[in-house]
Amino acid sequence: MRWWSGEEARFQSPLSPEECADRLRARVVSLWKPFGGGDFAGTIRRLCVTITPRRIAWRNSWQTWYVGRIEPNGSGSLIAGHFRVAQPVKVFMACWFGGVTLFGLAFAGTSIARQSASWMTIVPLGMLGFGIALVRIGMWMARDDRSAISTMLAETLVAGEIR
Repeated sequence: MRWWSGEEARFQSPLSPEECADRLRARVVSLWKPFGGGDFAGTIRRLCVTITPRRIAWRNSWQTWYVGRIEPNGSGSLIAGHFRVAQPVKVFMACWFGGVTLFGLAFAGTSIARQSASWMTIVPLGMLGFGIALVRIGMWMARDDRSAISTMLAETLVAGEIR
C-alpha cells in the first residue's frame, strides 16, 4: 500500500446497501470499546464505512484503514473506498519531516556562515532517520491489514473485489 496516497478498492455485493450496512454493523465494533467484540473496529454510519483490524496487544498509528461508501448498483451494492493511513498520522509526519528539514537547513546554514562544523548539524539527520524508521516499522506491522479487511468484506458482504 502506498502510505501517503492510499490505494483505491471497490467491492461488488449482491446485497442491498442497507443489508450491507447492517451486516457490517454486526461485525465491526466501536473504536471506543476497548474490550470484547470482534476482530475489526470502526464506524458504520448510514452508508459510510471506516474499518480497521483490531489489535489487543498494540496500537499502531500506521495501521491500514478502509474508508468508503456503500452505493446502490443495479440489484446489489458497490462498496467504493480507499485503503489508507489515518489523516492525523499524515499531518504529523508532514510536520515532522518538514520541521526536521527546516532545522537541518538552518543548522547547516549557520555552520557554513561560521565556517565551522557543529555537531548540531548531525542531529537533524538522526531525526530524519528516526522518522523514516518509524514509518517503515509501522508499515511493516500493518503489512497484513489490507488482506484482512478485504477478506472480511468479501465474507461478510458476499462480495468480490473489482480490479
